[in-house]
Amino acid sequence: MEIRSKGVKAQAYRIGLKGDEFYDLQEVFRESINTTIIAGVKETGAFSKDGIEETAQAVKTLIEKLKERGVPGDNIFVVASSAISSVKNRDELAKRVEELTGYKLEFLTVKDEVLFGIAGAVPPKYFYNSIFVDVGSGNTKIGYLEKVGGSINVRSFEIPYGTVSLTERASKGKDFRTELVKVLSKEVEPVLKREAQKNPAYLNRQNVFLVGGIVWAITTLQKPGQVEEAYVKLSSSDIKNFTLAVRQNPDRVLNPNLSKLKPELRNKAKKQIEKVKDVFSVDNIYAGSMLLDSIGRTLNFERRNLIFPRYGNWLVGYVVLRGYLEETEAVKK
Repeated sequence: MEIRSKGVKAQAYRIGLKGDEFYDLQEVFRESINTTIIAGVKETGAFSKDGIEETAQAVKTLIEKLKERGVPGDNIFVVASSAISSVKNRDELAKRVEELTGYKLEFLTVKDEVLFGIAGAVPPKYFYNSIFVDVGSGNTKIGYLEKVGGSINVRSFEIPYGTVSLTERASKGKDFRTELVKVLSKEVEPVLKREAQKNPAYLNRQNVFLVGGIVWAITTLQKPGQVEEAYVKLSSSDIKNFTLAVRQNPDRVLNPNLSKLKPELRNKAKKQIEKVKDVFSVDNIYAGSMLLDSIGRTLNFERRNLIFPRYGNWLVGYVVLRGYLEETEAVKK
């Protein structure tokens, strides 16, 4: 269970061994409840009382649903994303969650999310020749794994804007689009350039694994025929063209032509498209695509392999690594 900028997301998996290398994950439950937890945080630095109560109640509701699906109580973990973890009154949120549910809230760092994200989204053979980009609602995490001596190190950094928080920030200017360009050029791109200068791997590694709501939205709307594919290849042109299309004709982008798809595939694509419309506003989609395009231009996406792992995210990685640690401890005993 993840508390994130847009609210609470619950996912449950059945984990089995897949050969000797990795886990076979079967998703048995997924549901989200949007809340106002992040509203006003940019201005005050704190969660509102209403946001805390609404979010804690959502956690309680989803925990009850997980248990109804047969998930053992000891196998449920409640974690807060890095965008939530940095808020100054986070302990008030943790206290209310524990009061309502009995579960302690675990706060993750950006480095945690990058590690779990790579574990959940990147196949092992790509661990050391790829970077990982996660564009969330509240922030963006970028990082990679490297071997240093006999240990594995996580390199990571954060951009303090995601799809929704960037929308809110740009909305405060006189003109939304002008303000958006200003924030990206003055606040986002300098961070990207500084980190790439410190660690050239951000520019030189051949593969880029892209996750997050805006990547899912772009892939769903632009490539509806690939809705069943676990790994979808993207290009910098895909991102640029999508951003331009949203700017010029958002209605057409939100209603792609599905007439050439077979009926079963068309129905699946329709459901995903409707989910995109439920999750994001047009401004969110435009801001998110601009953010992704800005990252791509600064980190030279045009020369690299871009991959969207449809079922990969840091929650999957968290569950996988939890399973691995549980198994390791059981073997020791």
